[in-house]
Amino acid sequence: MDLRPRHNYKKVEEVIDSFLQPPLKNVTFSDKLWLILYPSPQLEHMSNHVLRDFVTLLRFTNQRVIEVINFGDLQEAELLKIRDDIESLGYESLWSVSVLHAKSNFIKNLMRLGDLSGNKYKALCIVNDLWRTFDKKLAEEMSPLYNIFLHFDPFGVLEISEKISSKFKLFPINGSNQKLFYPEVKVEEIIFSGSINSAHRRCVLDYLVKKSKETDMRLKINAFDYQNQKNIPTMKHYASSLNSAAISLDLSRKSATHTLITGRSLESLASGCLLISDEPKEFGPLSLFFTPDKDYLLFNSLEELGEIIVGLKAGRLDKREIQKTGHFNFLKNFAQERLSRKLFEIVEGR
Repeated sequence: MDLRPRHNYKKVEEVIDSFLQPPLKNVTFSDKLWLILYPSPQLEHMSNHVLRDFVTLLRFTNQRVIEVINFGDLQEAELLKIRDDIESLGYESLWSVSVLHAKSNFIKNLMRLGDLSGNKYKALCIVNDLWRTFDKKLAEEMSPLYNIFLHFDPFGVLEISEKISSKFKLFPINGSNQKLFYPEVKVEEIIFSGSINSAHRRCVLDYLVKKSKETDMRLKINAFDYQNQKNIPTMKHYASSLNSAAISLDLSRKSATHTLITGRSLESLASGCLLISDEPKEFGPLSLFFTPDKDYLLFNSLEELGEIIVGLKAGRLDKREIQKTGHFNFLKNFAQERLSRKLFEIVEGR
């Protein structure tokens, strides 16, 4: 059965191919002020990790960055002070950067900030998820407030109305913080670190536990439920576990109409892990960036996962060569300098 969404796969290929083209040589890192708006003081919240990864790209090019924690709770006097501080720096223009957010106070402050800053102000929104109907609807409702939406779901964006889809730009920002993710001395183990909200993931992990016992393969599972914030590992702990593990399992969010490039897949490659991913064979953006069986190992059934585990244990699969190649090609396409140049191509409208 071919699950490929025939009506949009070619367009997805074109979008990703455009991202993979070499950055323009004449792109310069223009001197702008970047205002990063954090939605909440929960510093371990995923939205804040995405924003902080974005900041690493800006600071890599020596851009001036102001970070505003808990932006939604600022009072008007505090917004006025931000405006005055910006004007005193003498910048001709500024970008504000935030994540897609539904809370009314956050939206009101975003509108106020635009009014206070006049024509100097442009807003960029990082969109974490487009696989939910709620996120698509929210993006459309918020489109008047933003000049650009950065997203990393090339299938989901095709479900956005044509009226605003031109504002959406593919930017696989996940895994960009290479100060956190890098190869260390590897422990011979498989690691999975992620949520277990779906029955699919629990089924795969149950099977993996069984198979690892049969093959005497060392396994570490850091599973959590997003409803219980206390069990979510800190980013430092999560990065450390990937950096030291030889093999990482990625379980994607997928359906017959979309699949995502998960942060875990790119972060695993950044950490020099051998990546095992369940991205469907018929479609999926990860296989458009990387080559299965060369950069990572792909499975689409429990039986295929079992064959991979047995093959790794028996030495039939060249684990170290795949690790090396996957990490090399991650750096080739997702190195900070390259991502920074691609980002500036987007915001400068090149």
